[in-house]
Amino acid sequence: MAPFTQLPAELVILIANLLELPDQLSFTATSHYFHNIVNHVVYEDNVKHGGASSFFWGAENGVIGTLKAGLAAGVDINASVWPQLDSSSDGDSSSDENVDESEEAKAPKKSATALHVAAKHARRDAVEWLLDNGADINAPSYKYCNCLRMHWRKYFTPRSERPTWTPLFMALNHTDTAVAELLIFRGARLDNLNVSRDEKITALQVAAANGHTSIVKLLALDVNLDINERDYRQNTALHYASQFWGQGETDLFKSSAIPKLLSLGGDIEAENQDGHTPLLHACWMGNYRAASLFVRAGANPNPHRLIPDFTGVQPLYFCVQSKARIATHCDRVPSQAKSEWEDARIELLKSLIDAGADIEARVTESGHSYRGSTALMYAAQYAGHRAVQVLLDAGANFNEQNSGGETALLLWLRGDEIHDASDTTAELLIKAGARIDFTDHVGVDALSWAVTQYDPDDPAAADGTWSKKIVLRSMLEIITARNVSDARLRREMSKCARTGKAAQLSLLLNCLDWLFNVTEGDIRTLTDDIFNQPMTMDRQPTLDIIMNYGPRPESTEALLLRAFSKQDQGLALALIQRGVDVDMRLWANRTLLHAACDWSEPEGMAQTGKEAVQLVEALLERGAEVDVFDDELRTPLSMAIINNNKVVANALMREVADPYLVPPDDILEELYPDEDERLCAKKSYQTSFDLAIRHDRFEILDNMCSRFALPDMPPRSRKTYLHRAVEDYRMFKLLLSKGADPNGGEWCLDPPLVSGLRYMRDTPSPDDVAVRMAVKMQLLLEHGADIYRKGRGGVDAVDILGDIVSAKRCKANPIDLVELKALSELMLKNHEMSEKTEDESARKERLLKLISDI
Repeated sequence: MAPFTQLPAELVILIANLLELPDQLSFTATSHYFHNIVNHVVYEDNVKHGGASSFFWGAENGVIGTLKAGLAAGVDINASVWPQLDSSSDGDSSSDENVDESEEAKAPKKSATALHVAAKHARRDAVEWLLDNGADINAPSYKYCNCLRMHWRKYFTPRSERPTWTPLFMALNHTDTAVAELLIFRGARLDNLNVSRDEKITALQVAAANGHTSIVKLLALDVNLDINERDYRQNTALHYASQFWGQGETDLFKSSAIPKLLSLGGDIEAENQDGHTPLLHACWMGNYRAASLFVRAGANPNPHRLIPDFTGVQPLYFCVQSKARIATHCDRVPSQAKSEWEDARIELLKSLIDAGADIEARVTESGHSYRGSTALMYAAQYAGHRAVQVLLDAGANFNEQNSGGETALLLWLRGDEIHDASDTTAELLIKAGARIDFTDHVGVDALSWAVTQYDPDDPAAADGTWSKKIVLRSMLEIITARNVSDARLRREMSKCARTGKAAQLSLLLNCLDWLFNVTEGDIRTLTDDIFNQPMTMDRQPTLDIIMNYGPRPESTEALLLRAFSKQDQGLALALIQRGVDVDMRLWANRTLLHAACDWSEPEGMAQTGKEAVQLVEALLERGAEVDVFDDELRTPLSMAIINNNKVVANALMREVADPYLVPPDDILEELYPDEDERLCAKKSYQTSFDLAIRHDRFEILDNMCSRFALPDMPPRSRKTYLHRAVEDYRMFKLLLSKGADPNGGEWCLDPPLVSGLRYMRDTPSPDDVAVRMAVKMQLLLEHGADIYRKGRGGVDAVDILGDIVSAKRCKANPIDLVELKALSELMLKNHEMSEKTEDESARKERLLKLISDI
């Protein structure tokens, strides 16, 4: 039997066609004989069923053998398909921003030939082999790389209108000059016309955009070359060269195509469709290194061109923009590192200024409030302190205002793109003499803005000296009389005093004193402003600033009186803590303790006394006299009782305020020189105890009775405190329980029992009033009231009760019989306990008859 390796080629091919690709590849590895036969089968299958992916792989990796095998297997060398095996493909994504789906549908499919793939990946040998074997040197591709987005995204918006790059342009866009040179020598077209609207782009322009100086030199050998040829947007090769940064190159002069193009006669002042010269275009894109080359080459720094939405825009304005703002108009953010980009900006600024750029020219940007801004204003807002320093050194006017009235300093304060809190733009402007009191059209200046934003407790304040939250402090530490007027500082201080901005007031006060001196009038004005604050909570910290500052035109006592008049408890407490004469006399000969006891509580705190008691306790701690009269003969305790300030009254009584205190004769003589008036005042005077009963202050009276014994009732009184308490059952009961004489004291002219029963007899209606009085009379009887003590008119309690019963019998008195019976039984009980007299039997007979009648 013949060996397996001697199978005829026809059988081997039949076997291979029955195998899957992995088995086919294993088959080829068994011997050279099978490799030579089966390998061809593998490539044929790949061409027929795999989209010739192996062929594109060979082009991507420069493997000539794979290319030869693919061609032998029947591949179309100019096949235009999407090379999915190209792992490094950076083609446009279908998810690009702002893509119109209708445009996407119109656009060609993604495609490229093997020559495009080899050119993109710099496989020179593969490119040469493909050309030798019939590859179309000018074949189009579509969306095979993202080079379009890098350099021309702004120019081609609809997908259907994007360029279909040839292999030469693919090589130029991927920085391989060797492949590009080969394609040029082999006759590649030098322009790219494969677009829907014949929008031409030349090889010279693309080479310039990518910094291929050698290609520019090669193309310049053509005597018919137009160095200033325009694309469809009127850009020249110099416009394209303005986009090349040359990252990593230390000398852009050597790497950029700009010097060579200029030496070949490139028009340095050529305008494109937007009115941009190459210099302006480089600045517009944020390519400051390229712009510096144009300036050194003599480009006009003041082109005075008109472009949409701008008036009088010059390169200088684009030199003082942030990366974010550049991206808003050219659709790409400069990719350079921040430090490298900033260094290039500073170099360009200096070059432009040295070349005569007008640093005071103004620009108007539509849609923004800062119309008519100068370069310094833009630099302060967007470029940072290094750019500001360059402009200041060049003599830029730091106090110019735009059409909105904003200065460079105010724009810096308001800007959202300040690089970091260590940015010293404000410091540079202020030290140069920038005014902080120039207002914009709404009346805001740098000083008021910094005052409003000041917040030293904000976490952002820790970021640096020039953080917006603490910029006021940094600003006031370095300003001089050149930066602000004394009148402006005083107005802002007054505003801070009125609005309770204590921290800001302190900074401004120190600054004013340092620059212009603080006067007594300033302190008086600020004090008035503080007391005019609408919010009481802010007065104390702001007044502390004034009081700690130095000599004051008003004493602490005078300020305390103002605090009392404003009902500002917090401020009053703070002033008391500082030390005052607690027994000083106020209006109507009141003391501070009188005023505290007469304190009006805020809305929602009525009668709680929470504010007043703190003031009272503070005064008592400092030895304020408790038992003291004002000109209206009121004591602090009596005022607390009238105002129903329970906690205040209790606090005073803890300090042994006498509730039974009466004014001494010397005070009465002083207040009432007329003897009759004096006697009348003495007779009608009501003590704190009397006032508690009169005003129904049960809780205060209860506390009073628990601390002090009840006062004696004056002999032969017609009306005692027990008579006055009869209106309130709780107070009446309390006084009786504390030992009040139920008979109204010795020789009372109208005992409480007689007085109460008479009221029941004479005022039988309404029923509930008479019944309540009956209950109180029962209390008197339970506490041993004498039923036979006579009152006004010579009648006793039994007589009046008899009148009530008689009236009840004739229905003239509606009092419930139950109440009358209870009263009569209590009277009988009291009779049994009373002292025996000669008419004992007659008295008892009266009572029994009364009970019988009921």
